[in-house]
Amino acid sequence: MGAVSGVTSIAAHGAVAATPHLPFAAVILVSIACAGFGATVAAVPALSRTYAPMVGTLVVGQIVGHGAMVVGMGGHATFPALPMLAAHIIAAVLLASVILTADHAYSVVTSALRVATCALVRAANSEPPILVITPYRLWATDRVLITAVGTRAPPFAV
Repeated sequence: MGAVSGVTSIAAHGAVAATPHLPFAAVILVSIACAGFGATVAAVPALSRTYAPMVGTLVVGQIVGHGAMVVGMGGHATFPALPMLAAHIIAAVLLASVILTADHAYSVVTSALRVATCALVRAANSEPPILVITPYRLWATDRVLITAVGTRAPPFAV
């Protein structure tokens, strides 16, 4: 979400603004702000599961990106003009559609690959695969912990 918000903030600015280039400081500030925003949004998975919360999150991310651009450019208008605001909202709506479509396509493709892989394994082996469970502790470690003279006991009197 953070990377997408940063890229679309810069792209919407370049598509509508009279000066499409940005100072390096503005690009760095947008990158830092949107990375922080993306990390914050990643902590709340419900914001990226359905369409409406995702559009809202992308709009907020672009506001964060635009705010960082305002700080980085200095003389830039604080509130965007109507065409720029429309470009930001259209970008958020389209990106939410693209992200959710890609997420759904990913789940369909990986499910199909899982089914195909299982079918190939079953065709190659007449018996099901064996689940190998590695013990957490070694036998010697269990013996030391079970005995009365563990590793922290006083030495034997001889």
